[in-house]
Amino acid sequence: MSDLPSVSVIIPVFNGERVVRPLLSSLGQIDYPRGLCEVILVDNGSTDSTLQIAKEYPVRVLSEDSVRSSYAARNLGIAQARHEILAFTDADCIVDSRWLAEGVAAMAEQGADMVAGCIEFTFTERPSSGELYDSLVHMRNDHLVRMKGRAVTANLLVRSRLFAELGVFPGVQSGGDGLWTSRAVAAGRRLVYAPGAIVRHPARPLGEVLAKAARVGSGFRELMKSRPAGERLAGIARSFVPPAPGSAQRLVESRGAQWMKSRLVGIWWVSYLYSVIWGTAALRSELRVLRGRAGASGS
Repeated sequence: MSDLPSVSVIIPVFNGERVVRPLLSSLGQIDYPRGLCEVILVDNGSTDSTLQIAKEYPVRVLSEDSVRSSYAARNLGIAQARHEILAFTDADCIVDSRWLAEGVAAMAEQGADMVAGCIEFTFTERPSSGELYDSLVHMRNDHLVRMKGRAVTANLLVRSRLFAELGVFPGVQSGGDGLWTSRAVAAGRRLVYAPGAIVRHPARPLGEVLAKAARVGSGFRELMKSRPAGERLAGIARSFVPPAPGSAQRLVESRGAQWMKSRLVGIWWVSYLYSVIWGTAALRSELRVLRGRAGASGS
């Protein structure tokens, strides 16, 4: 009789026909007892062949059609999950065969409530500056856990009871995982990093990186609404200031590989573009609220 805990893997997906098959195939190869693991795929209104592909695999398929949000999809998976530990990843990831075994072991050995695993980036044959910037800055659980006390759901294991105790993910479009994990840490729950619990994620090209900047910026006000307006506006203003000349080099030296040093100028430009697009979207969000209040007071 195994003394391993049971695990529910929860994956939100929207129009994932290009990526979901490799993920589900990798989950079929994990080194964890089949009787102690379920996979829950939560569709968020796909209009492609995602659901047809999912039928080829031994997964539970749920549908979250009322709210278009990966966090709403995850919350439905949380409500329907049956097991002691909930493991989150994304539809465009591929999990290592030891992902769950390493994550569960780290949770037990370190007395943790949450385990953030390693996200390894994969690149195209000739990586763009957008890909390099993405791999240096986004989804870096290794740095997020140590420096920020938070983690992302591309690779996260959580004891299921925490959601009953603390509530589910907030209803935001972006950043809900960081917000929830940081709140859990503030409430005294233990978050650790497990380098051996690996998922692989393709580094995003420039267009996708900048689309992320706009999405995150648009959600900034909702995410930070408890902060004073002056503090939010100061943060937005700083986003339009060009990064320091040596910032890209420091970023590569602390988080990257030696071969990336030949691409410092491109990485710097992407970091500036990202910051400006983020700031523009965040400012528009603030102005929409101000215009709405002005309209309400004038009516």
